[in-house]
Amino acid sequence: MGEALQDRLRECVTLEGVWRKHGRIREFVRSDLVPKAPHEPIVIGMIEFLVENPIVLVPLLLIIAVFLFAVIKKLLKLLAIATIAGVLYVLLVDYFG
Repeated sequence: MGEALQDRLRECVTLEGVWRKHGRIREFVRSDLVPKAPHEPIVIGMIEFLVENPIVLVPLLLIIAVFLFAVIKKLLKLLAIATIAGVLYVLLVDYFG
């Protein structure tokens, strides 16, 4: 393996690489591009905690994904019911009206 590839692999896999990426995220979050708000220190602390602890972040993202899937599934069911009811109403009006 080439030296550059080994360095890149080390950056992605080791704790040093994680800290570098975390530093970039911290710089972005604390930059002037993000609007300042009264609750900003709390939000920054939460983001930093989640970035530092992927063991907490992964289950949290899975819970959010399951919740979103359930909401979308429920909305699709309601859409299907409304569509069927609309078609039946139109047929009923055409047939008896």
